[in-house]
Amino acid sequence: MGSGHEGTAPVSVAPDLILTYDGLTMPHALTGSVTISGGFRAGDRLTYGGALHIQGSYNSASGVLSLTTGVNPDNNFWQAAMRAVTFTTTADPPGSSRTLTYTTDNTSGNQSGQNTISITIGAPDRPLAPTVTGGSGQATISVVPPGSGLAPTSRLVTASPGGATCTVSGSSGSCTITALTNGIAYTFTDTAIRYGVSSQASPGSSVVTLAAPETPITAITPAAPLDTSVPTGASAPVSPCALLSGIQKSTCSAAATRDRVISRATSTRSAARAACAKKTNAIRAHCTTKVNATFTRSVAVAKVTYTRTVARTVCTTKTAAIKKTCLATANARYRTSVTKADAARSRALMKARG
Repeated sequence: MGSGHEGTAPVSVAPDLILTYDGLTMPHALTGSVTISGGFRAGDRLTYGGALHIQGSYNSASGVLSLTTGVNPDNNFWQAAMRAVTFTTTADPPGSSRTLTYTTDNTSGNQSGQNTISITIGAPDRPLAPTVTGGSGQATISVVPPGSGLAPTSRLVTASPGGATCTVSGSSGSCTITALTNGIAYTFTDTAIRYGVSSQASPGSSVVTLAAPETPITAITPAAPLDTSVPTGASAPVSPCALLSGIQKSTCSAAATRDRVISRATSTRSAARAACAKKTNAIRAHCTTKVNATFTRSVAVAKVTYTRTVARTVCTTKTAAIKKTCLATANARYRTSVTKADAARSRALMKARG
C-alpha cells in the first residue's frame, strides 16, 4: 500500500451524483453536508471550491464537510455543488475504503435521502514507462493505464534532470512540460495516483534530447558589380550595401563589419609580431604565441558575430510564436562559440607558459 502523496490534486468522488429524497417534493435547502461515514482516517480531507454561492467548512476531526448558502437554491443547484466535492488523503497507511454520505436539509426539516458512495483507497500498480515527444524547450508525455490493479485518478509526470512536472487528470492521457533546456538529455517517469495515494514511479522513458528547429538562412543573391569610379566633380561612391534592402542589406553590412574587424586584427598582429621579434629568445616564443592566440580569437568572434547578425535578421521575419525561440537560439549559439574561442586562447597561453 502506498503512502499519502503530498500536494496531489483532490479528486472528484461523485461527478455523476443524483440526489434522491424521502418524499415526492423537496423545498429548497439552505444547508447540506458530505460526511466520511465509513472508514474515516486522520489525514482524509473533503474540499469544496466555493462556487455557486455555497461555502464549505471541513472538520478534519470528524470528516464532515458542512455546506451553507443564502440564496435558497433548488435541487439541481445542490446536485451540481456536491458533484464538485473532492477527496484526498495523506493517511499512512491510507486504509482500504471510505463511505461518503451526501445530505441536504431545509428549514422545514425535510432531508434528502442518504445518498452514499463507496470509494476504494490504495496505491495503483506501478505504471509502464511513458512515451515522449520532444520539441523546442518542451516535451509532451503520454501515459497509459496500469495493466492491472486499481484505476488511477490522476498521473504525475516528472522530468529528470530538473524535476519539472505536469499532471494528467484521470487514468490516462498526456501533458506537456515547458521551460526545459535545449541540448539537455531528459528522461521522464510517471507516478499513478489514486485519491492522493501514489504508486511506485514507473521506469524511465527513453532519453530525449531537446533541440530547437534549425533556422534556415535565406540565400543572398550577390549584387551586380558596381562602378565605383568617381567622375570629376562627383561625390564619393555609394556603399554597395546602401543599394540593397531588407535581409540582403543587413547581411551585406554585417559582412562588411566582419571584414573590417578581421583586417584590423591582421594589421595589429603584424605589428605585434614585429615587436616580438625584437625580444630575447626566452621571451620571443611566448610573445608570438600570445599575439597569435589573440588574433585567432578576434577572427573567430568576428565570424560568429556575423553569423548571429544574419540569423537574428532572419528571425525578425518569423511569426511571433517562432521569433522568440529563434532569437534565443541565435544568441545561445553565439555565446557558446565565444566561450569556445576564449577557451582556445586560454589553452594556447597556458601551453606557451608550460
